[in-house]
Amino acid sequence: MKGIKRDGQDIDECPGCNKNVIQRGVYCKDCKKWWHFRCQQTTKDIVESKYKNKEYTCKNCKNLEEKRNNNTPKRKRVKMEIS
Repeated sequence: MKGIKRDGQDIDECPGCNKNVIQRGVYCKDCKKWWHFRCQQTTKDIVESKYKNKEYTCKNCKNLEEKRNNNTPKRKRVKMEIS
């Protein structure tokens, strides 16, 4: 819903449930979206203790990063001999 503001900023729609994140939300530093705690299957207490002084990464972005890392071809070591 456009036009709604929280602390002078637009209220975002949670990608998990497509509802406005007005309270009980966490911001993902990677996708730059607000998520409800419940849509991330977490709580405010867990986020605050686990990510104290760190930025949060949502489960979607973590999964994408894991897929990218698993699909990256491993480099083979080749022993070269110089004659």
